[in-house]
Amino acid sequence: MTKPFLRFFRWFCHPSLRNSIEGDLIEFYNERLKSSGKRTADLLLAIDVILLFRPSIIRPVKSPDNTYMLRNYFTIGWRTLLRNKGYSAINIGGLAAGMAVTMLIGLWIFDELSYNRSFENYDHVGHVMGHNAEGTYPSSPIPLAGELRTNFSQDIRHVAL
Repeated sequence: MTKPFLRFFRWFCHPSLRNSIEGDLIEFYNERLKSSGKRTADLLLAIDVILLFRPSIIRPVKSPDNTYMLRNYFTIGWRTLLRNKGYSAINIGGLAAGMAVTMLIGLWIFDELSYNRSFENYDHVGHVMGHNAEGTYPSSPIPLAGELRTNFSQDIRHVAL
């Protein structure tokens, strides 16, 4: 009867505390065996071992990689997803839509910032756009090229339409 409880004690007890506590448990067991009998000594040993099962003497968990916390988070998250399917679908859909819009805006900004970077002197390249009441558009009228050459000849070397 004593072996299963001692094996359980050895399993959960911190290695630095195990020898001294186990020695005390066995000493108390032998004293109770002499005074009260085997059945009472076994019962009291079982109670002592159960009462010793507390956080202050439990051995630390050895983990080769600290993934227990992440695994716990994913388990809790998965259970929550399964419990609240509608709410989870709305949240995941909103998150996916937000991420898609963010990526599209990022691609658009990247495209705008990389305009004409293929040219050698791209920092001196300009882009003339037309603007009217309907909006702004990238096309320019043909007479604009001559006008830019005559009025801005000191600033503009080449004009391409």
